[in-house]
Amino acid sequence: MKRLFLVCVTVMLSSVFLFANGQGEKKSSGKANKQYLIRLGHSNPPDDKNIIQYTSKYFKQKVEEYSNGRIKVEIYPSNQLGSDQDQIRALQNGSQQMTYTSVQNFATFAPPLYCFSLPYLFTSGDAATKAVFALWDKDTDWLVTKGGVRPVAWAVAGFRNLTTDKNHPVRTLDDVKGLKVRIPSNAISEAAFKKLGFEPVPLAYSEVFTALQQGVVSGQENCYTAAVAEHYDEVQKYVIDIQWQYTIGLFAISEEYYKTLPDDLKQVIIKAGKEATQAEIDKFAESDKNDIATLKSKGMKFLGQPADYDKWIELGRSIWPKQYSLIGEGDAAKGKAIVDDVLTIISK
Repeated sequence: MKRLFLVCVTVMLSSVFLFANGQGEKKSSGKANKQYLIRLGHSNPPDDKNIIQYTSKYFKQKVEEYSNGRIKVEIYPSNQLGSDQDQIRALQNGSQQMTYTSVQNFATFAPPLYCFSLPYLFTSGDAATKAVFALWDKDTDWLVTKGGVRPVAWAVAGFRNLTTDKNHPVRTLDDVKGLKVRIPSNAISEAAFKKLGFEPVPLAYSEVFTALQQGVVSGQENCYTAAVAEHYDEVQKYVIDIQWQYTIGLFAISEEYYKTLPDDLKQVIIKAGKEATQAEIDKFAESDKNDIATLKSKGMKFLGQPADYDKWIELGRSIWPKQYSLIGEGDAAKGKAIVDDVLTIISK
């Protein structure tokens, strides 16, 4: 009887084990087969020659490849999902998965990122790229903690230069006295352009063309890619290489959404993002030349650097100390330390 009892117990336990194991496999299999969707929005046109659209498509290709199709990426260019600010808020509330926009727009809730916006901080694209890679982990911590978004890929898209209408060629600082120029709505841009002698007018990116067309402002500052994408050649005549700031943008994913991904797919996002960043850097030189050629072919005249360019640098950098408190979230010493860290990185 004992032997029969033990046999029965053994069979029963084996059955329970096999059933439980089978259920576990079903759950695991279900999770492994689950499909995920990423809607990636940005403000640039759907033109493959545009560096942001190019990088978006590269990221999509790599994510779908590395996930074996478990993640599908849909790209929505030309602000189809709303303005830059709208899309950032959508990431924060979990209704959108990814967006691309200027690092300045993310700095509004992660102020240490304003360090990238200081006038004449970077003197080359290599310096900007070096800072992006060196500070990637710190920026991730700031953005996740303070904004609920996670950096996935970065884009470095050239210096921000000045364009003006046919009545306002700029060759020296004397030519900018009281000149109305559109700037992004942030304290550093406003302080810099006031110091240089302009009359800065903060406007949303989507409002710039109309403001130029109607004469509300006579100029704007941005990278060549933006000038091409927004057809500023139709309302602007001159390009002046003031090179006051380097264009740094960020592809970010909603942290709320990121947390829902299995660990292996989180690694897919990280890997694809790193590779997309490098692809953007490798592609940029070609893209920049094409943008310059396009603007010239459409009649824009390049005036080069102002004759008194050294004075522009001196005035621009003179506003740094007053921005340390903003960068340091109210602590000027902390802000200066962040800037000093960047200066150390780019000096190596």
